[in-house]
This record gives sequence, C-alpha cells and structure tokens, in this order.
Amino acid sequence: MRLAASVLTIAAMLTLSPAAMAGPDLSRSVSAGAERGAAAFRGIYGESGISGAAEAVETCYGSLNRTATVEKLAECAALDITAANVDGQAVASLGGPAYPFFSGPQLERRVGTGMKVAGLTKAERAAFDRAIMAALGGGEEEPTPSSSTKAEVVSLNSLDGLPYDHNGSEMIVDAGKGVIVYAKPKASIAGTVKPGTVLYRGRPWSLDPRSVPIRGTAFVYKKGCAPAPYEVRGEYRGQGFSLSGAAPVRSKTSCAITGVTTSSGNARLAFESTYMDE
Repeated sequence: MRLAASVLTIAAMLTLSPAAMAGPDLSRSVSAGAERGAAAFRGIYGESGISGAAEAVETCYGSLNRTATVEKLAECAALDITAANVDGQAVASLGGPAYPFFSGPQLERRVGTGMKVAGLTKAERAAFDRAIMAALGGGEEEPTPSSSTKAEVVSLNSLDGLPYDHNGSEMIVDAGKGVIVYAKPKASIAGTVKPGTVLYRGRPWSLDPRSVPIRGTAFVYKKGCAPAPYEVRGEYRGQGFSLSGAAPVRSKTSCAITGVTTSSGNARLAFESTYMDE
C-alpha cells in the first residue's frame, strides 16, 4: 500500500472521541496499548525483519476501523515508533541506508494524522505523546507543564574535562564522569540552554582511542519544553568524535514528540577538540 493511500485510510477510519483521550484514563490506555505494540514488534522483527514490521504497522493502523480505541492507536504508534527507533539505531551503528517507510517525517504524519482526526486539542496531543514516550522508556511522563521544563544543570567547577566545539558551542567533555556539558552555548541557543546544561550523560569512558565505545543518553532541547532523551553511541577518536542515534522529532507547534529521525542534526552530534587552540 502506498504511503499516501495509507494516510488517507487512517484519516477515514479513525473515529476516537477526544473525551476518551484525556486525564488518567489516557495514560492507562496508552500504557496498555504501547506494551502490546512493543511486544508485537519484537516478535515480528525476529521473524521477518524491518520489512515485516512496516507491513505490520500498516495493518495495525488499518484495523482502527474495527477497533477505534485509544489502546489500539497506542499499540499502532508504539509498533511504529519502536520499529523506527530500531532501524535508526541500526543505521547509526552499521552505516547502512534507512528503511524508507520509517525515514523522514512519515512516522510523524502517520501518528499525527490519527490524533488530528481524533479531534485532540493541543494539550491532549502533547499528553498522548508524553504518555507513549514514557511507556516506551523515552522519559518520565510529567503531569504539568511547570515541571516539564527542567534540564539537568551541573556546576562547571565540578568537571574535570577538556574543551570541545559542538556546532559553535563550547563544551566540556568529562570522560571520567561520562558527561558532555555546555560551557558556553552559542548565541542562537543561549535562551534555551545555559552554561552547565548536560547534553549527554552515560557510562564513563577512557580518553584512550582504543577504549570501549561510548554509549548513553543525549537530550534535545526546545525552549519551554521537557528535554527529550534518546540513546546515542560512538567511539572516542582523540581530536574529534561523534555520537549517533535516532533523535526525537518535535512538533513545530508544541512540545509533542511525534517520531524519530536519523537525518537531523541531533542524530549525529559532532565534537572537535579545541584544547590545543588555547
């Protein structure tokens, strides 16, 4: 089935009630559906790979005409997101091409179309996204906007690392603590992150280029929104290194996380040493 036809099918079939998508019931329904979707992916991927997962995603969304519930939508979205995340991680670690069905903004369109047709308000869409990402281990669900804007900030004096450049921002890379922190954010993001904000946290690693791969959690920041975590990995290469992973995609109009991508700037975080320049 072609993507355009699939999206139209979802739009025609989905008849969820916005009232059923709000409050604590939303979290419980999303959690139950997401658990089934993630479990279904593991079985499908083991038997028929990423292509089988793509077919299952289309079938799941198509079944919404028979079972138009929050749980079913969450099951389909979880199957979709989990598959896209696994494919993105494979691309990042193995360097192969992304599977077209899960690349670019297509996942965002599939999930977003469902929520739009369901008549969800802006707040309800954001709540659905927070709930499903929490259910899939993408971060803790936060009940109120006031508690959703906190980033981890550490004292620069507590770090014992080397200076690196990251897209024009000065960073401190502290291998011994397993953190990468903004020391001097560039002007364009100074209103979103401040000195001491943690960009990456993971297990400590050695500055020896022969050390074990770096693996941990990076964060995407947007002003007024919760930091969006995602898994990244890479290898230290001395003067320069990079961390790669399937990065969260945010809605342009809200804090909602609507998918993942391997093609954005957040999907590959590059660091160039500057300590020899000083």
